[in-house]
Amino acid sequence: MNFNEEYYRSNKQDKDRIGLFFYKNLINYYFKPKAILDYGCGTGYLLKRLSRLRTVQSSYGFEINEFAINEAKNNSKNTNVISDLKKINSESIDTIISLHVIEHLSNKELEQIIKSFRRILNKNGNIVFATPAKDGLAHKIKQKTWIGFSDKTHINLKTFKEWKNFFNSNGLKIIKSSNDGLWDFPYNHNKFTMGRILIFIKMIFQILTGRLLLKYDQGETFIFILQFE
Repeated sequence: MNFNEEYYRSNKQDKDRIGLFFYKNLINYYFKPKAILDYGCGTGYLLKRLSRLRTVQSSYGFEINEFAINEAKNNSKNTNVISDLKKINSESIDTIISLHVIEHLSNKELEQIIKSFRRILNKNGNIVFATPAKDGLAHKIKQKTWIGFSDKTHINLKTFKEWKNFFNSNGLKIIKSSNDGLWDFPYNHNKFTMGRILIFIKMIFQILTGRLLLKYDQGETFIFILQFE
């Protein structure tokens, strides 16, 4: 499938959305970076939010899709939208965030990208990956109708343990892991238990503050904070 204008519009990635507000808050809460890269920045709405953080002095968006590049440049005018990581100096980035990108890439492609990340990240820099949580709560509830299976370009869905092993084999360690909760309604399975209600409460708190409270398997999306060993 082509990542064209239709893809972005059909997946509602051509507009700003509450999830990007959450990830902006997450970056601000945990890192307060001076230089940041949004890898796979899409149409640039997260990049725009990140560039406006008080601590950020330089912001980069990496994208290879022509439609997305043009949209990102228009939506986030005070940032650097690039299609080649070689344009970023070595050890110049504090934080890299990549939302729902790695599930579209093969292990071999990811390994090469991680090598590039190692070059451009500062010594104590961080990487944030968000990817569909295979075997997470949402997957277990919806099973074959889970949203993670709805996109044919999701060629690399892994369980938490599989991702952990993959990261470790590429020199990355998980500093923190979490989830973004249950948001793909309806969840037609059992009744609203107290545990489910607590997930919704924590999810709202996470969105508003950026502080991660949910366990890695309590929803739709794994959230990994990583550093190189």
